[in-house]
Amino acid sequence: MKRKGTLHLKQKFRLYFDENFPQDVVEVLKIDNNWKRKCKIYSAYDQGFENKDDKFHFEYCRKNNLVLVTLDKDFMDDRKYPFSKIPGIVRVVSKRNDSATILANLSSLLTFLSFFPLPRYFMSDTKFEVRSSGCIIRGRDSMTREIKSVTVRVGDPANKVRETFGYI
Repeated sequence: MKRKGTLHLKQKFRLYFDENFPQDVVEVLKIDNNWKRKCKIYSAYDQGFENKDDKFHFEYCRKNNLVLVTLDKDFMDDRKYPFSKIPGIVRVVSKRNDSATILANLSSLLTFLSFFPLPRYFMSDTKFEVRSSGCIIRGRDSMTREIKSVTVRVGDPANKVRETFGYI
């Protein structure tokens, strides 16, 4: 019997780090085996996009189905960077030179998202603003397509987010 393609509930995150993200942090992520198992990592530095504007990075991610990871607050502006057909935006709230906080915040978000089946699907049309105290998630409801927002603190169950966005 011929086997049809199977549904993979666990997916690798496809992350693109823009030029505002510290290059040393990106290099640490690329060599860490735990991150290599969970993510495919791309960066503006690898692609030669160091001097490109924010709009370029946004469109590059959209076209190549990559989640944009940045320290830049501008990407949270819904008028400039709308929710329509984006693979996701993750803004890490931290000082650029605070590598330990950046890594901790990003790691806690990706650990939280790994509890979702089809996490790349959940991340699409969603913006995450992650900080040490928790995360603000703004995105489209899976059924109504209405834009919703939820704040998640460390220790909150993933079901709270699934319910808010219509996944259960």
